[in-house]
Amino acid sequence: MKHWVFFAASFMVLLSGCCCKFTKKREMKKRDEQVSKDEKQRNWSKIPTQILELILSRLSRADFYRFGEVCTSWRHVFKQSIIYRSPSPLPSMPLLLLYRLHLFNDIKTGLFSLIDRKMYFPRIPFFQGSNLHCLGSINGWLIMIDTNATRLSSSSSNSNHHRFPSFFFWNPIPNARVMLPSRINIPYRANWYKLFSKLKASSGPDSPDCLVAALFTGQHNIAFCRPHDESWNIIYVENNNPNAVFADIELLYGKCYVLTETLNYRNITSILVYDLQESYSSSSPPKAKVLISQLHQQVEYNSPNIRDLIFQNHQLFFYLASDSISGILYLILIIVDYNNVHPIEREFIVYKVDNFNNVPMLVRVMDLNGGILFLSHRDSKIVPSSTLTGHEDLIRGNNIYYAHVYPYTENCPLMPRIVKFCMTSGRINHIPLPNPELGSEPTCLWFNPTIW
Repeated sequence: MKHWVFFAASFMVLLSGCCCKFTKKREMKKRDEQVSKDEKQRNWSKIPTQILELILSRLSRADFYRFGEVCTSWRHVFKQSIIYRSPSPLPSMPLLLLYRLHLFNDIKTGLFSLIDRKMYFPRIPFFQGSNLHCLGSINGWLIMIDTNATRLSSSSSNSNHHRFPSFFFWNPIPNARVMLPSRINIPYRANWYKLFSKLKASSGPDSPDCLVAALFTGQHNIAFCRPHDESWNIIYVENNNPNAVFADIELLYGKCYVLTETLNYRNITSILVYDLQESYSSSSPPKAKVLISQLHQQVEYNSPNIRDLIFQNHQLFFYLASDSISGILYLILIIVDYNNVHPIEREFIVYKVDNFNNVPMLVRVMDLNGGILFLSHRDSKIVPSSTLTGHEDLIRGNNIYYAHVYPYTENCPLMPRIVKFCMTSGRINHIPLPNPELGSEPTCLWFNPTIW
């Protein structure tokens, strides 16, 4: 009898355990079914507008543009943000715009991202036809020249006419265009494509204080205008030194700073300044003021025998850059070694223009006040590192990102390259570019796309 009691008790315990497990499984199944039902019933389009705007303000540039593709209500919030320019995406690092002219074909265009080290090719090419060239960028706008000249007749006679290119600001995302004057009277015949090496703007075309300056290639002249002027104004400079040219320009607070250099040894000679704002108020051509002269005596090279290096197949590259927030003008010197298959950057030296007893002088600096300098032959821009998002090493202050395509050599066709120079540590690193599929020696400049 005891055995039967023990067996019955054991069986009841086992049965209760099985029932408990069965009950738990059934409850879990019901809960899973309920969760699945809730997910099906959840409508992402019913999220309140305030929350969607909060989400939109926390997105990177790429995700910001994808936001409007989710559904109708999200697209509405996205469009409203464009109309009222709020909220805006998180600030991102500029992209490197690469393009190469293919005669009689569309221009191939690529965008390289430093964040993910990838090359992106727009579905619709930025440039249609072989007559468009980009010579600068500012606040999401590209500064373009269309060399398919527009014919402007100076009289009713068809035989008396002039040809001028078309200049304009262009935002490729909304396909917005703001025209610049086309009329520009130059004292010599020139190929429009080779006439200018840089177009620099003080601000976007929507600003009433917008000024645009054009640097002529291999000449001692500058042209400037406002978007609504009838024609460009040319600054003619008496060239006392036949070997001296204008090497670079920079706009800062309505003034145009010009770097001059000699062609003999690529020696910088002076920094000139033209007050363009004052010339508009006085209706007279601006005159140059020498800001700093005999620059070669003030620059201190890390290499003691720089002259010997020049003869040993080294080249010097000089650039101007400015910080619109602090109002500081910088001079950047890069020493490049051509004794290798690919040129190698050996030194980056940075100076700022400072005043001592009201006398402008060059002062060597080891930082950019926390800013990041994006530098290329076409443009330069300093961005505060505190406004950027991304990997800490990429957005660290006092970095210089130098994008350049060196002249073609017999050894190999040179591809675009990006060099990262850390002013804090003095280290120079090369950032590999994937095959851009653009051929050799494309044009490159830094571009930060924006919707408006």
